[in-house]
Amino acid sequence: MRTNQIGLQLYTLRQETHHDLLGVLHRVHEIGYPAVEFAGLMGVEATLVRATLDALGMEAAAAHIPVERWEKHLDAVLDELITLGCAYGVVPWLAPEHRG
Repeated sequence: MRTNQIGLQLYTLRQETHHDLLGVLHRVHEIGYPAVEFAGLMGVEATLVRATLDALGMEAAAAHIPVERWEKHLDAVLDELITLGCAYGVVPWLAPEHRG
């Protein structure tokens, strides 16, 4: 496996990201992760998140996008993913009525 394929799922740090997403990105970079998978942007503008990733030399491997956002705000979701440079939008969970 190439080292640039390794990323941290930020859901594992969800309590910390709720308080300081950009600070968490800096700490994750210091630890040595080259990429992250987002579990929300915690109200931080995607452009600011992307600028932080670029400054740190990090990548957005993927992002969790609730199915409701895909259904109701598709254009905004796609714009956010493009802004982040993120190739994958992941539906992290489906309610039973959406399964089948």
